[in-house]
Amino acid sequence: MIEIEDYEEVAKRELCEIRNEAVTKFELQEVTITLRTGNSQVRDDILAIVVSVGHRKRAFSGCKYILERIKERTPAWRRKILSDVERGG
Repeated sequence: MIEIEDYEEVAKRELCEIRNEAVTKFELQEVTITLRTGNSQVRDDILAIVVSVGHRKRAFSGCKYILERIKERTPAWRRKILSDVERGG
């Protein structure tokens, strides 16, 4: 299991700025970013980026831009939670 924490206020502000940058840079019509926090399994989806634009290349470029900026600028921390078996308990 993995626990993901963030500074919610700072993360929301950064996600909004990243979204606005991508809209301007790639002329995107709509963008939705969902970053999951809390407990999840190792292979669970924790990020969804949805864009709407008339051209596929701009859509993929916009998504890649958003993903890379999130990794660089959004304060989120992951912590692996070991089961009792993994801890030797």
